[in-house]
Amino acid sequence: MKKVFLLLPALFIAIYFFYFAGLGLRADFSHDDLMNMYRSLARSYPDLLVDNLAFWRFSPTYRPFGALIYKFSLDLFGLDLFPLRVFCYLVLLLNIFLLYALARRLSGSREIGLLAALLHAYHSNFGGLYFNSGTLYDIFCFTFTFAALLFYVRTRQSGRHLNPLHLAGYSFLLILALDSKEMALAVPIMIGFYELLYHPPDSLAPRAALQWLLRAAPGPVLSAGIAAAFYMGRLTSPADGLARNAAYTPAISLAEYLKQTGHYLDDLFYRTDWFTSPKTAVFLLVLLALAWLLRSPALKFSTLFFAVGILPMAFIEPRTLQAVYIPVAGIAMYAATLLVIVRDYLLGRAQHGKSAGKVFLFALVAYSLLRVHPGCGIQFEAWQDEYGRIRTVMNQWPRLHPSMKKEARILVVSDPFGEFNWASFFTACLVYRDPYLRVDRLPSMEKKPNAAEVASYDVRLGFENGKLRDLAPAEVPLEP
Repeated sequence: MKKVFLLLPALFIAIYFFYFAGLGLRADFSHDDLMNMYRSLARSYPDLLVDNLAFWRFSPTYRPFGALIYKFSLDLFGLDLFPLRVFCYLVLLLNIFLLYALARRLSGSREIGLLAALLHAYHSNFGGLYFNSGTLYDIFCFTFTFAALLFYVRTRQSGRHLNPLHLAGYSFLLILALDSKEMALAVPIMIGFYELLYHPPDSLAPRAALQWLLRAAPGPVLSAGIAAAFYMGRLTSPADGLARNAAYTPAISLAEYLKQTGHYLDDLFYRTDWFTSPKTAVFLLVLLALAWLLRSPALKFSTLFFAVGILPMAFIEPRTLQAVYIPVAGIAMYAATLLVIVRDYLLGRAQHGKSAGKVFLFALVAYSLLRVHPGCGIQFEAWQDEYGRIRTVMNQWPRLHPSMKKEARILVVSDPFGEFNWASFFTACLVYRDPYLRVDRLPSMEKKPNAAEVASYDVRLGFENGKLRDLAPAEVPLEP
């Protein structure tokens, strides 16, 4: 009976996920993909492996684990993104399982694990995860973050503290999470809270508290050291750390935290400007107050998981909901736990209604989600212009020039990508597997070339009526 109880809901969750998000398997190249795959092309496998292991130093790919995935995809399948999409979807399914497994461990309930997985499995505002392979950084960061937390929690629940081998395994997973995306910076705080909530000291007497601290500290302290080294060496590196990018420069304040958290809560609950800063503060305080009132470690941890997990995104320019794909799982775990607590309170001690209550609650949540979440058809259509333009150029370029000499100089006279200044360059480099091509876009050149300079280019390209064509030097318009 237990196997059926697990298998049928798990099967439903998988079908539900593909029913709503399955169109993403047909996603093609986005502008993010062009840039990310180019960066992976320009970096060798040995360099990428070192970038992933040497997490404390700057990497020109910023997030080297994702770059490694892009490089494998390019080398194995060329410019066909379908295998990469299949792989990403398999990892998304793995993430649903990892959330189930962690929620089950934290709550001691398979039912809560299944409900949390169902609640988080799909959201239409996660659209970037489905239609833009550039979000694979978020996908893999979730995988390794939850794998690290699950590894840690399972070890501690076995009654053991992490020995050097355990610490090495946990640290490796944490490093891969950081190599995927900086959202994993919150993990050390999360496991610190886990120790306080699930394995508190037996006594607050100084000696007992010190003994507890010595036993509990190695995991949080080691992971805090890893996170600090990553932050200082990669994000704030003088070489061009990500935090030096204006879009990632933090503005740290409580007001900013509440503002940005409210923005993501609006996206989560399909609202528009409803979660003002005061409402956001009340929402978080209510979650915390309920957790302490009900004396539930799972509710407390889930609240802190969201409130702390969102920190890396709470002080920079707002993104769409997939940017907080990881911390939003805390809301799913909280909701699942609270629903089961309320259901059990209503049923009281009536043992005969327990199984029916579980089925009813799962069915009720499933029905509500089917009614609340819109499908992704409109979003998929919205991506078609970007997919189509990139694919058109990718297909036409090798037909026009089956090969291109190394480090060739190319002048794009009328650019098929308009405002996306670097798309022609990235596309050319990927089509010819040469990161050292020089591609100049005539519309964006501050100093326009003269006739002799135009003639010196190896290739001159125009784009008219949806078609690329070669141009003779005389056909390139010159400024008077």
